[in-house]
Amino acid sequence: MISAPIIESDTYRYTALTLVGLGYFFFRENYRLLKGDYFAYLCIAWGVYAFLRFAYGVFVLDEKGTSEWLYVFPIFFPGLGIALYSSRRYVFPAISLFMAIALTALLLSTDYSGILAGERTFPLFHNNPIHSAIGCGLIIIGAFYWMLEAGETGRLAGWKKHVILATGLLTIALGLFNIYGAKSKGVWLALIFTVVVMAATSFLHQHRRYLIPLLIGALTLLAIGLYTVQDNIEEFAGPTYDAAVNLSENALQAPSIEGAMRSAIDAPETPDSMRERLELWSNALELITTAPLFGHGNDWLRLWRQTTYGGTRYVLLHNGYLEILVRHGFFGLTLLGISIVISWRRLREAYRRRVISHSTLMCAYVLTVFFMVTLFSNSNNRLALGESFFMVMAAAVFAISFLSKTSAEASGNRT
Repeated sequence: MISAPIIESDTYRYTALTLVGLGYFFFRENYRLLKGDYFAYLCIAWGVYAFLRFAYGVFVLDEKGTSEWLYVFPIFFPGLGIALYSSRRYVFPAISLFMAIALTALLLSTDYSGILAGERTFPLFHNNPIHSAIGCGLIIIGAFYWMLEAGETGRLAGWKKHVILATGLLTIALGLFNIYGAKSKGVWLALIFTVVVMAATSFLHQHRRYLIPLLIGALTLLAIGLYTVQDNIEEFAGPTYDAAVNLSENALQAPSIEGAMRSAIDAPETPDSMRERLELWSNALELITTAPLFGHGNDWLRLWRQTTYGGTRYVLLHNGYLEILVRHGFFGLTLLGISIVISWRRLREAYRRRVISHSTLMCAYVLTVFFMVTLFSNSNNRLALGESFFMVMAAAVFAISFLSKTSAEASGNRT
């Protein structure tokens, strides 16, 4: 289920279906935990709604859209939670194995000479540098909190201490090195924002003797690295930054955001990559304004061809939130926001009950922050990375909710 940051494939889909089936077949008694769980009912109801709307688009409108079926996936979230809850004692060993595989993949796939020469490269096994950079970001965050979890739970002892710290630190260093090499400006921005969140929340951590040295060391290396390659960063990001500033200034003066975007599209100094994104976003805004509440469903793709820039090379909108708004409107985006709030509250309640460690809590928060920020400049929810991310995070929220529930029941019985 967590293979997508390393290799971009659909393996997680078949794994998810297999896990749901095995969970129901071997651990059917755990399905009692879903009784009365309104969040599980909400996920299933949304999955049924998305499926019926997709079927209507295919059989009535004769338009299958593109990647519409991924919005049905929440129907599997509760079952994946049961599977994770039933196998929870294997989670740390599984994450440890993942980190060993991730480090090996980074060591073997990193183009050291290309990165040092300032070229655009990407490691691991992805279709393009942006996907690779996002995968590295997820791995970096996971490695950081994996080390903290090991320290918080007493696993940093004996030979394991040296192995875990060496693996984690080398993974973080290589991940940052490759994110620089991937030259994905959206991921750079998301990572900077995420590092600030990690640093700000780290002082709430109970085991600072492990955290503070790791954080100071990581920030020091990052600062030295940024200073060393500042000219190369300016070369790749400078034109986009200037165009973004001009767009912001024009947006304040223009009568509409659409007009400001068209001015930026027509401006010769706007980088081609940014111009393409602005064309996509302009088209998306046209569609959103005609069906803001519930979106266009599958039919959006037919209407896309009638927009101002309908001849764009891509129909991948390069903004995950616009992807949702075009298909399901503010109704869909609101439900996403509600789901995030419910998840956040459940995780915090589990931590309050001492069901999960502080490292697990913060890892879930920070991973979500990083991924949700990347959605502003890429349609990562339509990638293997995004699909598997939402499935794994939802499974974790449900599994942790079940742990809280059983913990509360056990406390009640003792009372």
